[in-house]
Amino acid sequence: MEPKTQLKFMYLFERIGEPLYFGPRGADNIFYMVPMNPIITGLKTVIGAVAFRKNGPVMKNTVVIKSPDEMPDLSMVGKLCPKNHLFSYFSDNHLKAAMRVKEILMKQQSSDDFLCMTTLCRDHPMVNSQLWLFAFASSALERDDMRGFKIPSFVEICPDLFISPTISRLAQEQAMMPAANRKKIPVSLPPMNPLNPESALAYFREDIGLNSHHYHWHLVYTRDSPKGKRDRKGELFYYMHSQMLRRYNVERLGNDLSLTQPISLDDENIVEGYFPKLYSTNAGRVWGTRQTNSVLQNIDRSDEKVLIQDLRTWRDRILEAIDLKYILGPNREMLPLTIDLLGDVIESSTLAPNEKFYGSLHNLGHVLLAFIHDPLELHREEMGVMGDTPTAMRDPVFYRWHTFIDDIFDKFKVSLGPYKWEELIWKGIQVSSISVKSSLPDSQPNTLHTNWMESDIDLGRGLDIRRGPDNGGPVWASFVNLNHVSFIYNISITNSGQIPFPATIRIFMAPRHSERNRRLNLSNQRKLFFELDKFPHTLKPGKNEITRQSKDSSVTIPFEQSFQQLEKIVKFTDDNIPLAEAVCSCGWPSHLLLPRAKPEGVAYDIYVIVSNGAEDQIKRKGKTELPGQNCKESLSFCGILDDLYPDKRAMVT
Repeated sequence: MEPKTQLKFMYLFERIGEPLYFGPRGADNIFYMVPMNPIITGLKTVIGAVAFRKNGPVMKNTVVIKSPDEMPDLSMVGKLCPKNHLFSYFSDNHLKAAMRVKEILMKQQSSDDFLCMTTLCRDHPMVNSQLWLFAFASSALERDDMRGFKIPSFVEICPDLFISPTISRLAQEQAMMPAANRKKIPVSLPPMNPLNPESALAYFREDIGLNSHHYHWHLVYTRDSPKGKRDRKGELFYYMHSQMLRRYNVERLGNDLSLTQPISLDDENIVEGYFPKLYSTNAGRVWGTRQTNSVLQNIDRSDEKVLIQDLRTWRDRILEAIDLKYILGPNREMLPLTIDLLGDVIESSTLAPNEKFYGSLHNLGHVLLAFIHDPLELHREEMGVMGDTPTAMRDPVFYRWHTFIDDIFDKFKVSLGPYKWEELIWKGIQVSSISVKSSLPDSQPNTLHTNWMESDIDLGRGLDIRRGPDNGGPVWASFVNLNHVSFIYNISITNSGQIPFPATIRIFMAPRHSERNRRLNLSNQRKLFFELDKFPHTLKPGKNEITRQSKDSSVTIPFEQSFQQLEKIVKFTDDNIPLAEAVCSCGWPSHLLLPRAKPEGVAYDIYVIVSNGAEDQIKRKGKTELPGQNCKESLSFCGILDDLYPDKRAMVT
């Protein structure tokens, strides 16, 4: 992608709640010249924007947006998801509206047409800002003419999904000062409340990288993913969420809390309350809260209706399908049940063969919990954070709901029976030893270290902050995150054969003890092992001493690239930005590779599996180039965009 094209599209993400014509964008004060169409913008607002343009910062660049031959009718979009409401990825109505906008964007014949229509939909009075963001970003990932486009940090695009109104107000105050006089705003960790043990995990649940990962994963593997475009989507839905759940449970054990218990759909109170303290500046709405011991009830609102009995029926039908080992198709045909098909059915994506019969268990479960505080719309409250992907993981009930979902998947896995010995053994190959070594000087072998770090985020790119000639530039906030000291794996593998063999090395870790400090047996550890890395290696005859840096993990990515970082890349790039076949923003955050430690230490077991690489390899479609140096792959959770998942074997559990 050409650098100028990157900037044209990238700045559409700045202050998405503010019309494009209202002010400059980016470090170079780019101005979008939008069509003066009163239907789209409102004539009075346009006149005010033109006046601002004359008196505001000098525009170095102007992006001219041409008028389309015909503006599509978006009234249905506005009815299904009003502009001033919170957008929910899990709501069928909201998804229909988003898919309508995405359909319009995908039909555009050229990159210029796509830019034009994207811009006009962005500021259309019928299009919700968060809905537009989802439709635009997912379209950009699917269009061939957008290959190489890099989406900026989601935290900078939508900081109001991660910060309290107090921080937003401080950001407004800082923005009114000259840039040289501004101070960095500290965003501290939520304090631990001894009366609420769940508050001990707030550092994990509210981590900005974790919630961004969940958003980006569902952006890549959308519910409407066409068949053949996202390989093994259903299995990845299972595996990625299962791995997230394991990491959460490991954090719980490290904080002396018990494992997450599944939600029951049979008349259960939700013990955990949750108050997110979030305000959506784009919608102008406060996110809903949940009192302690809230009761599951049918949702009967003007825009959402969910019956608990429907969820129970769908659950029972899916469990019966696992027992019978087949799914009923739309014509009552029997389809052999696989983990990939089961994932499509449980999530209820467009790949599910019989949604009318098996329903939308996972998605409507989110909606049920999102409106538990006002199920009948008596108080006209907005949904809670369970309603959307970038906020759901903040809530303790997210993990209880996904434990319920994961137990269904595990029932299927157990029904397959254990692996046979010949499936596990690789004759002539033996893992002799494994150890880890921290990069800290004088660190003891097999001792790893965690710590707290600060990450700086520019809030001025996303918040609707009033701008003028003297108050441009960044508004910095400093977030506190869990981190770890980098380390090296040392793995010794013996190849007793006479020729080299390609191998795949997989590394997992699990806690050794329960919250009561009792030794866990392998059966209990099985659902706590989380993936650390997976990589290919050629085993030469004899002893192989293999070293691997923790930063090279196939699971993780570094912090997403900020607007400022992408501007620097564009500034110093003369040629096209390298294509990125892996999704640069999709992946587990690297700072959460390891769980939180204790001063006295926590014991973990590391488990290494070596498999025959010749049997693991996938023949690539070969339609895309290798990622550029500014894109780190996260193959384990996100695969490769528009290509086959790069591993034949079942995703290990």
